[in-house]
Amino acid sequence: MTLNDNQRALVILVLHTLHSFVENELDYHPLRLVVSGTAGTGMSCVIKFLQRSVQQLSGNNDAIQVITPTGNSAYLVQGATAHSFS
Repeated sequence: MTLNDNQRALVILVLHTLHSFVENELDYHPLRLVVSGTAGTGMSCVIKFLQRSVQQLSGNNDAIQVITPTGNSAYLVQGATAHSFS
């Protein structure tokens, strides 16, 4: 997968946040992101990449939660809709 500049910056931000958590768990602040764009811009690919990366680096499948506005988008990224998330 080849990332464009914006996608690469997003991945670096997430990995930096994860590294900060590992280095100093007490000074950690959760990272909340909104990934948006028009159809076909690679949003779901980047989200899936981030899911795999965070899960592998943390060793925890629950380390990342993906919440989407629609059932179709939740299906594409193995996430949950905002309505069903608890």
